[in-house]
Amino acid sequence: MKILVIDSNHTVSELISLSVEVGWPEAQVLSASTGKKGLDILEQQQPDIVLLDLNMPNISSFEILKEIRLFSSVPLIALSVRNDEQDVVRALSRGADDYIIKPFRQMELLARIKTILRRLHLPDGETYSFADIHFIPGKHKIIKNNEETALTGTETTILHKLVQNKRNCVTYQALAQTVWDEYYPGIESSIRVYIRSLRKKLEDNPSSPKLILTHRSQGYIMQI
Repeated sequence: MKILVIDSNHTVSELISLSVEVGWPEAQVLSASTGKKGLDILEQQQPDIVLLDLNMPNISSFEILKEIRLFSSVPLIALSVRNDEQDVVRALSRGADDYIIKPFRQMELLARIKTILRRLHLPDGETYSFADIHFIPGKHKIIKNNEETALTGTETTILHKLVQNKRNCVTYQALAQTVWDEYYPGIESSIRVYIRSLRKKLEDNPSSPKLILTHRSQGYIMQI
């Protein structure tokens, strides 16, 4: 198990390394103090998950995230000292799987990492077909009009939950429990970002969805 930490603050990287050494000794932490070095390590070492600080110098962290998503669907947690909703939305909309505010509790960080990695292991042979779309959860992708589109781990988990409960309302709380093992006030905004991203990938007209429908502000229905 390899965890890549991209953070210019060496103290944070060392703290994460120590936390992993104590709480998860079988895992290995790889550290990068610049975005370029982080991208190089990601390509060469292929870590299982990335922790990316959103306040990197020299190059925007959102540009780093964009670059990562051009060639990798690796699970990614954004880290930031700012609890700004706009930052959260930007990070999630560009492909982050989770968002944690600094300073964070060490064991909580490990728990969030393990939760994300655990829910990525979906059955390889499972395929769902609907509306000329083939959804393959184990591969984290959809095939539409003979074109493959990659899904992030969180997008895959949400879509899988909706498909398994087709034609029934899946509440925000149920989705939050499935994705993060917890529900807290305000998490709806994060879920809405993922639904918006899924609609762009699934729907012919995302602004007028026919597959993922909103249900009276309670949740969503997969109409297939």
